[in-house]
Amino acid sequence: MDKYLDYMVDEIVSLAKIPSPTGYADKAINYIESILKDLNVSYTITKKGALIATINGENNEMERTISAHVDTLGAMVKRIKGNGRLVFDTLGGYMMSAVEDETCVVETIEGKTYTGTIFTTMPSLHIHGGESKQIERKLENMEIVLDEKVDSKEDVEKLGIEIGDFVFLDPRTQVTNSGFIKSRHLDDKASA
Repeated sequence: MDKYLDYMVDEIVSLAKIPSPTGYADKAINYIESILKDLNVSYTITKKGALIATINGENNEMERTISAHVDTLGAMVKRIKGNGRLVFDTLGGYMMSAVEDETCVVETIEGKTYTGTIFTTMPSLHIHGGESKQIERKLENMEIVLDEKVDSKEDVEKLGIEIGDFVFLDPRTQVTNSGFIKSRHLDDKASA
């Protein structure tokens, strides 16, 4: 039994680490496809990208359908500010307090990736004083600060970052010593 449990944990961890925000789930689907091939499980992929697998049981007269999704929460670059920071829009519904101070990855259309952090527009108490505590955690007050030496919109554009680029939230995936899997996006990648 332990080898099956270890296999499931390894696959959940691997799948959780694959960026797949809504509209960008192909890599996660391809990963599941490779697993199904290894297990000799028949499947089809629909025109809309859904993967449907069929696992025969002892009685194929009694069918059951199980559904899961591998697309996750994420973001998309909405605007590049004059100071080199990124305005983003959400993919999926989440509260800004859930992503404040989180690391992320921006992927360009060419496939280059850049790390960054999601902050409020006033992230520092010692610079902004009490205002930074009071700023409402809403999309208009959030931005991505890239881990690059950029001070202008032009600096960011030289990196190849453009409006419409996907932003992946760090899943922070880990398995604790007691066997718990901690990660963003376990809903519903664990079921998949």
